Amino acid sequence: MAIADDKNNLQRTINYLTEKFGGINKINRHIPNEVFSWSYESKLAFLAGMIDADGYINDNSHGGSVVQIGSTNKELALQQMALAQALGMPAKIYHNHFTKKNPNAIRYRIEFYPIEELLNYIVCDKKTDRYEEMLSNHYNTNAEVIEVIPVETTMYSYDVTTDSEHFEVSGIYSHNCRAFLSPWYEKGGMYPVDENDKPIFEGRCNLGAVSLHLPMILAKARQESKDFYKVLEYYLELIRGLHKRTYDYLGELRASVNPVAFCEGGLYGGNLKPEDKIKTILPPMTMSYGITALNELQQLYNGKSIREDGSFALEVMQYIQNYIDRIKEEDHILYAIYGTPAESLCGLQVEQFRRLYGIIENVSDKPYVSNSFHCHVTEQMSPIEKQDKEERFWQYFNGGKIQYCRYNLGYNVAAIKTLVLRAMEKGFYEGVNLAMCYCEDCGYQQVEMDICPKCGSDKITKIDRMNGYLGFSRVHGRTRYNDAKNAEISQRVSM
Repeated sequence: MAIADDKNNLQRTINYLTEKFGGINKINRHIPNEVFSWSYESKLAFLAGMIDADGYINDNSHGGSVVQIGSTNKELALQQMALAQALGMPAKIYHNHFTKKNPNAIRYRIEFYPIEELLNYIVCDKKTDRYEEMLSNHYNTNAEVIEVIPVETTMYSYDVTTDSEHFEVSGIYSHNCRAFLSPWYEKGGMYPVDENDKPIFEGRCNLGAVSLHLPMILAKARQESKDFYKVLEYYLELIRGLHKRTYDYLGELRASVNPVAFCEGGLYGGNLKPEDKIKTILPPMTMSYGITALNELQQLYNGKSIREDGSFALEVMQYIQNYIDRIKEEDHILYAIYGTPAESLCGLQVEQFRRLYGIIENVSDKPYVSNSFHCHVTEQMSPIEKQDKEERFWQYFNGGKIQYCRYNLGYNVAAIKTLVLRAMEKGFYEGVNLAMCYCEDCGYQQVEMDICPKCGSDKITKIDRMNGYLGFSRVHGRTRYNDAKNAEISQRVSM
């Protein structure tokens, strides 16, 4: 036991650490920003200390052992996840209801496979004794590049085929994405100083998106007899606060947290010294307001889809754009609107809506909502009509967007080429959606099947467009997607 001396140095140390970490109680505690700029060994020791105090090492269903750290403090859990990932350990975060008696209390858990260097810093033998090494590196396996095909274009562009939708090239982990960047001009920044001021896109990135739940905002305004735009403004301001806090937090990080991006020129302006803060290179990066369920918003407003009407949805988008144009000037942050893919959010938003407002036809009666500004996937419409209907919204979504059309397997290649060229003339980032199943045992292929009609195997792999990228919706007959996304995929007609 340590006892404070006459000069009370121990108490001063306790007070200093309490202030540094945001308090004694876990609900207020956080990881100080400077931790992320410490040396590699120091960060390992810090994370090991949290595992000794609040973590566990448990068996994983895939084999081997994982580190788990639980907390009711969401910010702390996210910081723990970021710290693990900064040390080269990809981490996941889960949340669940803390107790049945108090279902509104949420507990968060981060989980990752530990590296040997981290285990060496963990003091508690009872925890390290539970560790079982995996026979293979299941969790952090890099995809193999199968083929790289040069494309005839004036810009540097390649069609990269990999054995999954994720890949790593020269240490940069990436996947196909709809992310799009608002212009940032070489001389003027947000706006050109003259007609010769050129926009810069290379080396820039999106700092994150927070998505609005527009149908819930309209339902809330109606239930409480409030003006829709006043309620919308409240949530726009809420997201603004989150973005500003994130922006300030990121700005305090040292360049040493990612030397390739911030010191070696990986990002625009990224030629800082390791000890420099990265705030100086953040202005060209976008922060986005995510939009999803725009079709369901229109349905809730007047019972019509954005294919049938869309006028209210356009009015709302114009309002949000005007708001963003104003706060860009006030905050000096490059805000933008992002067409949220809603890969898992498509189901969560329905659950949230039903909990408060029940099941409403064409709004919450399906297990998913439409992603981004797209027409509903069940609409019987031609690719030309779909391009034209969604073109109305294209100009607003400069933080990330994609337009795509679905084609049958017996497609006309010349017709698809014509439609892709039409999309290019409109300035679209265009996706061509084709589904295909194949049997892993005999190689038989067709559009949809659960059991191979040729050999009877259930080892079926299916390729679909998730939202913005092609991926495997089934592998070895099993799916990795959530129930809501699988339901949406099964009902696609024009998406």
